[in-house]
Amino acid sequence: MFSKHSKSRFSLCCVQFVNFTEIMSRNISPSEKEAAFALAALMEIPFQYKATMEFGILGYDPLNEF
Repeated sequence: MFSKHSKSRFSLCCVQFVNFTEIMSRNISPSEKEAAFALAALMEIPFQYKATMEFGILGYDPLNEF
């Protein structure tokens, strides 16, 4: 994994992780566990996108491309 001090433009310093173990250890059905994990992962997307834009990781702003 790259750190925030990495020279790579794909630095992963702001990556958020979903606690898979915590979700899967809950006393709920397997389908509820899958749904909870999917929801937790999807909820991280806006934060990841914001960090990607702030750090210029993509090299361009897709919203202002046209």
